Amino acid sequence: MDYKGTTTIAADPLTGYDFKGWYKNPTIESGKIATEAKWGSAVTLTNGVTEAMPEGGLTYYARFDIIKYQVTLYAEYKAANETTYASGNTGGTVSGAGSYCS
Repeated sequence: MDYKGTTTIAADPLTGYDFKGWYKNPTIESGKIATEAKWGSAVTLTNGVTEAMPEGGLTYYARFDIIKYQVTLYAEYKAANETTYASGNTGGTVSGAGSYCS
């Protein structure tokens, strides 16, 4: 990048992940700075914070979280001559409920 030039940094999550934001520290959960940033002689972040571009540059860390899904299953049955279903395992059982990651 040229002196006083600008560039836009972006983070594109892969399928199954959510982008959580840009951070200054790779291990600390606090300190989120933005979901987008523009670089130049100063860095202007989407939350309105501006940082002067230091001589050595800046380092940001993009964080991605895996998307988790909850699957809930219910067994229902309909007895002979009934018009509605009732809860219970009289007609059979179900399995596979739980938390899953994409």
